Amino acid sequence: MSSNNVIGGDVDAKSLSRAIALLLTVSAAGFSQQPSDRQLCGLHGKVRTQRDESVSYSDKSGQWVAGPRKLEALTTFSPEGKILEDLRFREDGTWVSFTTENPNLRIAIVHKADGAADRKTVTTTSQDGQLTTEISYSSDGSIRQKEIWRRDSSGRLLELSTWAGDGTPTGKYVPSYSKDGKETGNTMYDGKGAVTSSVRVISGLAQAEIENFLADSSKGKPGETVTIDTKTADGKMTESVHYGKDGMADYRTFYTYDLRGVNVDSSTYDAKGAKIAGTRHSEELDSNGNMIKTVFEKWVPDGDGGHYVPLEHLLSHHRNVLK
Repeated sequence: MSSNNVIGGDVDAKSLSRAIALLLTVSAAGFSQQPSDRQLCGLHGKVRTQRDESVSYSDKSGQWVAGPRKLEALTTFSPEGKILEDLRFREDGTWVSFTTENPNLRIAIVHKADGAADRKTVTTTSQDGQLTTEISYSSDGSIRQKEIWRRDSSGRLLELSTWAGDGTPTGKYVPSYSKDGKETGNTMYDGKGAVTSSVRVISGLAQAEIENFLADSSKGKPGETVTIDTKTADGKMTESVHYGKDGMADYRTFYTYDLRGVNVDSSTYDAKGAKIAGTRHSEELDSNGNMIKTVFEKWVPDGDGGHYVPLEHLLSHHRNVLK
């Protein structure tokens, strides 16, 4: 279950990364006025159109070969920065259009290859931009799925629940917090109320404390696997360590960020310190600071340890850009 679910999981997360951002209204405290759709898309200058394309790479007899360019998205803005048209394209020939009825109501419609409307999702947010409901409909207008976010007066999430179209509950996500408001864990339930997963958030533990935590049956069940994450004050993950059933760290992942706070490298090492996986990406910006190219690479092992190979390029084209 995810708060980034749109069209009941029918739309892939990559094509929706920019659209989902529009659901989260940026606080006006840092602006002299409410930010425009264009600003919420992270664009600079008077961009009127943005066209996103992708190029994926595949291994052809040891050579990483680029595939054809694929159109991912096309967005048109008014001179004031309001979205006039927002389209996302999919590999099966279908596409998704987004419309914003008002700042707190957004509609996504899945279109068939011939342009006919098929399914839609209606998402609502509170006045401060927090997600409140998301309802997915079939082509005949019947409800396919409903998600409801319940929050306290400060906007902190208390519960995320999902229901099937006939009103049958299908799952629930419930976070827990300490007295000072920090998240201490979360629990997921199935539609019948049975626990399907439980995560505890542990912070500020030294290595000796971690070992005691794993050995203490009152904190961790014997034979339990545990993942302990280290984050910065603003919530950025810097290290994630997974402990196996023997209580020993079997692998750990380190995260690196650029000066803007963007994660640019993630590297995973086994218990002996050998690198076993990794991803990284780099970006190119235009003179206005808009992203025009993002290069994703993945680390693959070889006889000399390993190296990075191209995975995907994302290309953004901006027109009618005025500062």
